Amino acid sequence: GGGGGGGPGAHFGTGPVLFIQVCCVIAAVGQLVVGIIHTANMLEALDERCDDYDSPVLGSQECVGEALFWSRRDANGDPYPVCAWTSSALSGSSLGGTGSWDWSDLLDGTGVDLSDLTTTSAAISGEATVCTEDNQDYSSYMNAHWRQGVFSLVPDVFVDNWTPLIFGILAVCQCLSGVSSNWISGSYLKCFLFHIIMMLFACFGYAGQAGIVIGFIEALAAAIILCGMFCAPGGSPYPTFAFC
Repeated sequence: GGGGGGGPGAHFGTGPVLFIQVCCVIAAVGQLVVGIIHTANMLEALDERCDDYDSPVLGSQECVGEALFWSRRDANGDPYPVCAWTSSALSGSSLGGTGSWDWSDLLDGTGVDLSDLTTTSAAISGEATVCTEDNQDYSSYMNAHWRQGVFSLVPDVFVDNWTPLIFGILAVCQCLSGVSSNWISGSYLKCFLFHIIMMLFACFGYAGQAGIVIGFIEALAAAIILCGMFCAPGGSPYPTFAFC
């Protein structure tokens, strides 16, 4: 916790410690802003993915909001071939062959004559789900964009998608009584290393210009923490906001 007594309220240090704590709060809030901007931009990829329609020519499509597909039928009322094709049907098409396809092409039909594709079991882009014309509505292919692009626990995807927001939450939590971590803000050295890692790996490469500006703010905060570490002012690098 930061300087000051117990009980509800904001507890800051004094003198140089107060200055360091204010810099850390600004850097923490800035990182949270970068995380929110990046997350908002990422979620925009799910906007307008699906639109309800019912056409005698195109068939019908039902959605849950604008991001999730509920069902899709062709003009004859049969399941639309959105989930599996033979590798021979895919090769040579604008989908690019098995393991390399554009989901927007799959959904919109741009440049692809889906009527020529055979709906049989196939493994596409690493998907292990077996899909046939009888179970297409229940196949994971229907909403692959949801998990493969945004809400994925695949390490490469998850880390890239959620690093800025996670670091922003961690940084802000160091200011809150009861949820701060001694591993992050227990000393000036730990706090300095946290800000360096946060700046390099969770800020500069995200949210465009905001990430660059806030990254330099975090670099300044790290430099001030480093000075505080050698000047040994005492106290905590973060203030404490207690709610009870």
